Amino acid sequence: MADISFYHQRADEFVNSNFTTYPISGKIYNGLTPLGFTSNRKIDLSSFRALELVAALDAAQSFFSKSKFSRIKISSFDLADLFQNYLDAQTNGVIFDIKNGEAILAMLYIGYEPIKVKGSKEVFFKVTQKEINHIIQCSVSRTGK
Repeated sequence: MADISFYHQRADEFVNSNFTTYPISGKIYNGLTPLGFTSNRKIDLSSFRALELVAALDAAQSFFSKSKFSRIKISSFDLADLFQNYLDAQTNGVIFDIKNGEAILAMLYIGYEPIKVKGSKEVFFKVTQKEINHIIQCSVSRTGK
């Protein structure tokens, strides 16, 4: 959990590395765009917003970990909303929009396997209710709601 200057620094490093700071490999990424899975083309990391992507990755690493506990399915759109609310509170409104594809890529980076829905930009991930509750609680406590 970091402040906006940390995210700016990580985003600059990501762009300056020609998008190789976070390596990806495998067909699991094919077709992923900032909007979600929209084609079969190879992923183009330069089409993603670096600041929002590294912030979403930090949030994913902070709140989600693959465990053996009971899991529920959550949609990538719902995850994007969770990341968005948390980061909006964490950065005092500087990062206020996380796209579906940014949430998906963040979860892929930390090792989650997506459950694809044929013909949809959306995917699902299996996470615990406790993890969901934790990110919601941290978002609410930061905003004072």
